Amino acid sequence: MGHILENLITKQIRMGMIKEEDRELYEYGYLIMCEWGFNIVIAALVALITGAVQTTVIFLLSIIPLRSFAGGYHASTPGRCAVISNGALLAVILFSEILFRYNLPVWSLFLCECLLTVWFFCRGIADTPTKPLNDREKKVYGNVAKGCYLAELVIMAALVGAGKSKGAITMLLVHVCVVCSIEIAFRKYADKEKV
Repeated sequence: MGHILENLITKQIRMGMIKEEDRELYEYGYLIMCEWGFNIVIAALVALITGAVQTTVIFLLSIIPLRSFAGGYHASTPGRCAVISNGALLAVILFSEILFRYNLPVWSLFLCECLLTVWFFCRGIADTPTKPLNDREKKVYGNVAKGCYLAELVIMAALVGAGKSKGAITMLLVHVCVVCSIEIAFRKYADKEKV
């Protein structure tokens, strides 16, 4: 894939579409675009194979904005990222089915979400050694992440009110994934800073 991207960027430079000094920026951007595309294709395949299209769509629409702004654990390679991301999707599909089948009382889900919300708002976002954020960026990213989280809480309440509790359960499980990712990042990167 790197060879294809290199040829594409070289061609764009020759055609005058981009400048040579912007090469690294475009390499990074195209790489991220390909990684995202790859993960979306895998998620679509998982959705089709498992028949959990609605759960997958809710998962992606919930987790992408939160992870983009809240940070958290980042795998060291694109392959590991794909495995972890789609493993989380499979876990959410499995657990949402289990929780939905056992018809847990709404208060227990509400209590779980309250605990996650308190943790999320108290712990904050997690930057990484490869993408450290300054204080201003932490504040901006944190505010956007909290806004996304609050919007998802409103959507969850609307889903429960409309009798679509499976969608709300999926969003709850996404929040579990995000909180776990942030906590893992805090622990992993804090250990590296001590060394």
